[in-house]
Amino acid sequence: MRFFTKRLTLLAVLLWAVAGAKAQSIEFEVDGIWYSIFESSSEDKSVKVIRDLYEGDIVIPETVAYEGETYAVTQIEAWAFTDCMNLRSVTIPNSVTVIGEMAFCGCTGLTTVEIPASVTQIEARAFTDCMNLRSVTIPNSVTVIGESAFGGCTGLTTVEIPASVTSISGDVFSACTNLTSIEVDEGNTVYTSIDGVLYSKDRKTLCCVPPKSTFQGIPDFVTVIGENAFSYCTDLTSLEIPSTVESIGSNAFFECSGLTSLKIPSSVEYIGGYAFSYCMGLTSLEIPSSVNSIEAGVFFWCRGLTSLKIPSSVNSIGEYAFTGCSGLTSLDIPSSVVSIGDCAFQGCSGLTSLKIPSSVNSISIYAFSYCTGLTFLDIPSSVVSIGDYAFEGCDGLTSVKLPPALKTLGDFAFPYSNLDSIVLPHSLETWGRISSSSSSMGVPRMVYICLFENENVINALNTASFNACRTTVYGTAEILEKVSLIGATKELLFDITDVKKEEGTLSFAVTDVVPFMQIRALEIAGQRVEANESSVYRFDGMPEGSEHELVIYADINGVEYPVHLTVTAAGGGVAIHSVADEGTDGLQAEVGGNLSDGTARLRVAGDGGEARWTLTEVGGAMVAQGCARADGSWQRIEGVYASRGIYLLMVSDGQVAKTIKLAAR
Repeated sequence: MRFFTKRLTLLAVLLWAVAGAKAQSIEFEVDGIWYSIFESSSEDKSVKVIRDLYEGDIVIPETVAYEGETYAVTQIEAWAFTDCMNLRSVTIPNSVTVIGEMAFCGCTGLTTVEIPASVTQIEARAFTDCMNLRSVTIPNSVTVIGESAFGGCTGLTTVEIPASVTSISGDVFSACTNLTSIEVDEGNTVYTSIDGVLYSKDRKTLCCVPPKSTFQGIPDFVTVIGENAFSYCTDLTSLEIPSTVESIGSNAFFECSGLTSLKIPSSVEYIGGYAFSYCMGLTSLEIPSSVNSIEAGVFFWCRGLTSLKIPSSVNSIGEYAFTGCSGLTSLDIPSSVVSIGDCAFQGCSGLTSLKIPSSVNSISIYAFSYCTGLTFLDIPSSVVSIGDYAFEGCDGLTSVKLPPALKTLGDFAFPYSNLDSIVLPHSLETWGRISSSSSSMGVPRMVYICLFENENVINALNTASFNACRTTVYGTAEILEKVSLIGATKELLFDITDVKKEEGTLSFAVTDVVPFMQIRALEIAGQRVEANESSVYRFDGMPEGSEHELVIYADINGVEYPVHLTVTAAGGGVAIHSVADEGTDGLQAEVGGNLSDGTARLRVAGDGGEARWTLTEVGGAMVAQGCARADGSWQRIEGVYASRGIYLLMVSDGQVAKTIKLAAR
């Protein structure tokens, strides 16, 4: 016997002091068992067995004496014997009325338990994971058996439900993998059993099929397949659900890993959460058009599923709905779907392409994370929000087009991907970090940031490693930040090749267009030529010595950007002038200002000199000018980009290259 102690809970002391009452909670030990007293009045003399690490053979008495008073032992408190793996046996007295939540959970040494006739309630998980429990007697006094009360009791083979029981949780025998039959007393008014299978008394609800039963099929009088009804029936390979069934409860077929064939009739209107989770043998399934939502985790970890048809009646896809469905290679999400939950398609590594319908306006956190096979992604213009880590680990993606109306891009939405580029639209109001600060993995090789006149200036530089960081939107406020860079070079949007001039006709090709941009049309001296597949363009009226402005109308992320170049026809040839600048090492960069007052700037400085770009307004057009200095000599960087001009600065950070696009309107 341990040394006698008394413990008063702080809450009880405070209540006693404030209310002036006599109530207090006292804990004490007698003969190796700990008890708790709560006296609400002088007439109430009862205790409950409380938590300790018990072992061996425990005999709980009906009464116990403390400080001259005798108390009845009426409850086994929640967690009282949890994980007492060395407990061999326990004798529960006739005075106990409640066996609390998780009271004997994890008592793997118990082989038999006799519950006395005084007990009226067995609470949730009371005997969960008592794996060696082979025999349990439920007396005719019990009315309620709680959630998973005998879950994981793999030693149980048969169970008898007395007439007194009026409430049984759907997963009361979950993971009792060797259970062969559940028998119900004929006098029970709520439940019945047919061939060892548990049904509601009216037989409309199929409540529980023991995993090792000789189940012959669902009778046509059943309208509801209850929660956990077939859970852990690993030997079940095929099943025909009759057309009388209207509802399939949550976890109904949880971990039916042997199930390969299942047809859901059109009579079914509801399929509960995690209904088919871990059904790894299922290869195809058709959801009837009578169902209007795919609940949370319905197909969680159905790795064998290769084909699935979602009907146009479905308007929502719940969280974790298809998580781990690595066998899915394609999936059509109907235009009826308006919401996709957190982690809905996480780990669907077999998906190679995905089209999100225009009915969806937000993509939740982790929604498509680790869809490693995804090479094509179509995000509709309706999407205004992309959540944190939404496409994390999608290393098959090399490019992505963000919708032009996007307002929120969450933290690390595309980390650990192989994006060549990502264009951040001008509509962004909040922008999270693109990559973890602890690693350069997953940073797009080119990050394009748009700066718009009279709109928000977005800062894309991180003081530590040039990984794009969480952005604060400053509006017209000053932005000035320095970062360490390694090398800086000019990145061209496209290349102009095969330039020819014959009898006043100019022709050339526009090639190597960056993946995020599309050419719409070209214009010289009022002659507009629409884009074509050959990418070759011809213009007439180019006399010797003439100089013209070439405008290339480029579509970037749904916004048109005119790119202005100068064409000079002289000396029998043609020169098309663009911007080129020299790279230096050991650079420092600054981004600051805003376009509304002409102070937006990008400055790069290094040990040997500096390169500077300044955007200013000249005659109503945004002019980008720059210069570079090395060893004390300045070399001017020419270039005037009128309305919505584009500048690119390619920065190499180790082996990962990034680009900033400065765009002005």
